Amino acid sequence: MKKAIVIILVFIVCSCKGQTDSSFSNFVNKFEKIKIPFTMPENYNRDIYKKNISNKYVDAFICKDKNKCKCLEKDFYYYSDGYRKFMYSYGIKIPFSNKDYVALIYYKTYQDGKTAEDYELTEYILTVFDNMRNIISSEVIGRMNEIFWCDVFFNANNKINVTQNEILVRESDFNNSKIKSKVIYKEYSIDSLSGIIQRVDNNNKFEFRNLTWDDDKGKYIIVK
Repeated sequence: MKKAIVIILVFIVCSCKGQTDSSFSNFVNKFEKIKIPFTMPENYNRDIYKKNISNKYVDAFICKDKNKCKCLEKDFYYYSDGYRKFMYSYGIKIPFSNKDYVALIYYKTYQDGKTAEDYELTEYILTVFDNMRNIISSEVIGRMNEIFWCDVFFNANNKINVTQNEILVRESDFNNSKIKSKVIYKEYSIDSLSGIIQRVDNNNKFEFRNLTWDDDKGKYIIVK
């Protein structure tokens, strides 16, 4: 009798683990696979609303605090942290030298915002999972909206370089021929043994640029 109970319990545990493995694999397979070196240019995530992550995957793998990730709308899977509504979207899967970890970038987009800086803001979130499907490290490495935009470059040795741009004027000044911006250069590395994301100390390297809007290109360009 005891032996039968043990066998049943083992079967249940193995079945649950198999379902979790399958679910996590399905989740990871929805991310775009890239080959390094690779550059994510500005507006690379322009179709994020077509790539929203379903509630079941957010609950299982992204948000452990269910009170801060309650799904509000089924159509676009808007969540709430008690203050603002947001949505998660699929990004890319990063080739990682250690097979014990999975490195992903997904997007967190806020539905609205009260200022130009936070209106419809999208955050690029770099997250490393271990083979038990647990988040062991997660960092916001870039931001995108009308004020912020970034380029993200992946090179060898698990290094990630981010060029983060920020417009330093308000909406009332957008008609000026020259717009001042600040460019911050950031570098991240993923430790090949622990999977921990680390910000590389580069003395907060940054520079200021003058920009103007180019209608033909549909983007800001650098001017002297």
